[in-house]
Amino acid sequence: MKSLFCKILTVCALVGLMALNAWADNLSDLPVTKVGGRDCYYYEVQPKETVYSLCRRFGVSREELLKYNPDAADGLKARQMLYFPVDEKNQSVRPWTYVVGKKETAYGISKKFGLTTDEFYALNPEALDGLKAGQTVRLSKGTEASEGAYAATGNPARQHSAEGTHEIAPHETLYQIARDNNTTVAALLAANPGLDERDYKAGQVIRLSEATPSVSGETVAAAKESMPVRDEKNVRPELPVTSDVNTVTYRVHAHDTFYGIADRFGTTVGELQRVNPGVEMLREDMIINIPIMAQAVATTPKTESETTPMPSVDANMQGTAGMSSDSTEGKSINIAVALPFMLNEENRSRQAQLYTEFYKGFLIAVDSLRNIGAPIKIQTYDTEGTLAGVNRILSNPELKSANLIIAPDNQEHLSLFNNYGMVNNIDILNLFVVKSTEYNDNAKVLQANIPHEMMYGKAIDYLVKKFEGYIPVILTRTDGPVDKIEFTKSLASAFRGAGREVLEISFSGNLGEKDFTDLDRSKKYAFIPVTSKQAELNRILPALASFKEQTGGHGAVVWGYPEWTTFRGETLDGMHKVDAYVFSRFFTAPDDYSTRAIDDQFYRWYGARMAQYVPRQGLLGFDAGMYLIPALKANEGDFSRYTPQYTGVQNGFSFIRMPRGGLVNNCLFFLNYRPGTDAVVKITL
Repeated sequence: MKSLFCKILTVCALVGLMALNAWADNLSDLPVTKVGGRDCYYYEVQPKETVYSLCRRFGVSREELLKYNPDAADGLKARQMLYFPVDEKNQSVRPWTYVVGKKETAYGISKKFGLTTDEFYALNPEALDGLKAGQTVRLSKGTEASEGAYAATGNPARQHSAEGTHEIAPHETLYQIARDNNTTVAALLAANPGLDERDYKAGQVIRLSEATPSVSGETVAAAKESMPVRDEKNVRPELPVTSDVNTVTYRVHAHDTFYGIADRFGTTVGELQRVNPGVEMLREDMIINIPIMAQAVATTPKTESETTPMPSVDANMQGTAGMSSDSTEGKSINIAVALPFMLNEENRSRQAQLYTEFYKGFLIAVDSLRNIGAPIKIQTYDTEGTLAGVNRILSNPELKSANLIIAPDNQEHLSLFNNYGMVNNIDILNLFVVKSTEYNDNAKVLQANIPHEMMYGKAIDYLVKKFEGYIPVILTRTDGPVDKIEFTKSLASAFRGAGREVLEISFSGNLGEKDFTDLDRSKKYAFIPVTSKQAELNRILPALASFKEQTGGHGAVVWGYPEWTTFRGETLDGMHKVDAYVFSRFFTAPDDYSTRAIDDQFYRWYGARMAQYVPRQGLLGFDAGMYLIPALKANEGDFSRYTPQYTGVQNGFSFIRMPRGGLVNNCLFFLNYRPGTDAVVKITL
């Protein structure tokens, strides 16, 4: 199935100018983002909003909305993103020159006028030394200058705003405003109690956060003096580098991480990300920005707006009570992350970007636990997806200081890390190779995905015990797929072994009322198909919903498979109608408070939402960090001493020791899609 991004890219490319003109006046107050290289208005659907209500609000027809958002045909969900191409005729003409405003960066100016940073630096090579307020830069080739409002101030809207306030310009986002004014979205929301970060309009005047105290020239000079000398020949011109009173530059060393640099200079990972927009991963010799104010006030306790702490999340961590909040005490926690980030590629694959998202979520967890009572050190390595890259990492002597290594997704590469862990007494966490079995004979392996046979056995044990009094009914379409026949055979064997009755129904085409003729309506039934495919599930759901209604709503349930957790639209509605129970290694609940809290934190840090793939890699990274750091502190880096349990936002961890090998995650969820509601109850086994 094509991703939403691909669908939007396709429809944006096919948009006609007449359709665009019809929307420009109605959608122009929405923020704008890039989709496939095209500017698109975007809107986040709110609870209880419908296609009909949004069509009326934006003045578009249902056909037009669905043309650009085909997934909306299945109904709208809260927090779903809708996109509409921007009318190119109404885009501002780029001026020849521009006068740099206070605190503006090369990256921000490039983005404002539709340039890449490469194009901007090609036009303004002197900008590599940094920008200053009042400096004139070129935005187009040629010698003529346009002396309009932009040449005067760069932002006509700000001319008419009182000091300490800002008038939101068309297509401007809160993230852009926060970045341009050296503050955070959280601080803007705190300064404007009625402001909704998902609903604001052009022309709206907002208060900026409290003015940042000025930094003296002596402070800046001293901070610059403490930085490594900049070697012009090694500066990477594609990076936005500034050298004004707010930031100084720093050359990244081998194995530097955002967390390590933030800790060294008394700032946070979030602040580093804000002053280095577009920098997802660090590379040796890269030049990045360091916020000066973090150093100037390093001895002053940070305010809530400066640290933007994680919202409270019910993580259900067991065995971690009594931890000290003094991060300077206790044995250090040292975790290495070795994944194929593919930083050597100009156009990184979607998979590499998802591993980057995992790492971003992991850093949010690290930041959330920074006061756990022990120093936290994160080593980050890019395997580049090659054996040479893996061997280069394994030959690094610093790796031996790690308590635990998060290993890559390739079985051959994983085996090398597993052997390294056994030789050097370092635990290896396998999060990504589901079918690996090396945990059976390697005591240093932590297998994070419950093995296939254990998952089936645990699910069947739960169904036998939970549904006493129910008769399993196995559904088989005579000419259909049977990809879950192994599970249904084991299920039938377990029920019959317990002296329970098992029935089977074979049907052709779609399941119908005639297929239930032999069922005693006074008994309770649990229906389960021999396949997990969505098309096959849609063949049986209407008949099962009708049968359930005929038996008073309590005489039937449906059992299903992990693949069902990804289904949306009518299929999802049908799962609720039949009271479905689905087992899975993980569960992503988009509307759950904990999920929204992490997603909002991710947006505040990185200026973009997590990708909507299932499972969401940012949440996996967050859960992995929230489990590993307290666990390593509690067991002092020795999982043979103590292995705590954790039920996370999306993933859970409950490791058990194999007889002659390592640790295996024994956590499994059952998800009950409750009828009559949108609620999904997560049951942890």
